[in-house]
Amino acid sequence: MQLIRLFNTVKYLKAVQIYGRFSFWLKRKFVGPSSPGYEVGAARELKRLYPYKGGNEFELELLNISRKFKINQMKWGKQDWETDTTPDKLWLYNLNYFSWLFEGETKINKELSLHLVLDWIAKNDDPRSESWEPYPLSKRIVNWCVWLDQYPDLVGPIQDCIISSIQTQSRRLSTDIEYHNQANHLFENLAALLISSLFILSKETNKPQTIGKQAKLAAQQLSEQIDEQFYAD
Repeated sequence: MQLIRLFNTVKYLKAVQIYGRFSFWLKRKFVGPSSPGYEVGAARELKRLYPYKGGNEFELELLNISRKFKINQMKWGKQDWETDTTPDKLWLYNLNYFSWLFEGETKINKELSLHLVLDWIAKNDDPRSESWEPYPLSKRIVNWCVWLDQYPDLVGPIQDCIISSIQTQSRRLSTDIEYHNQANHLFENLAALLISSLFILSKETNKPQTIGKQAKLAAQQLSEQIDEQFYAD
């Protein structure tokens, strides 16, 4: 009975969804993921040089669930929480999306948002945690590009640190695309790669040679997904 159910499930899948799942598992099992670079130490130093002075706590509401955070004790991953208080994975995903920077789900100002972005960079140095999984990675990359573009006065070491993190995250995502999941996951991956590539090309003076190729490949594959996932009307 289980074999029949498995067959009836698999027969509708594309080949890439079958071998892609195995390939995705192998990469996560045996291939070391791209690790955060100098920006981890730089973010820690920038937090020390520019401490947030607006208060000790703030509240964040995601998925209709509110949680209070101490500014200097942010809990980005499940490893930061006590077992009996750990939010479910979807809530942690939403926390790591950083969509809340724009959605009015918390009273947040420029200084606090900058502190939280730097805090994420400083603390998320384990590229195997849920904060580095492809889907939250895709959402965060886009949100950070949009957010940073709103503050052209953030120049020098602060801008360099955040752009470097975006570049590192983009590089990681380029090796971790969810071809096996297809649909909205693949669409978000490709959109994030295209947007981050164009963002880096517009900001960086010393652009990695691979960024232009990454932008071209992401644009091509994203165009294919638009044709496949959207009706003509």
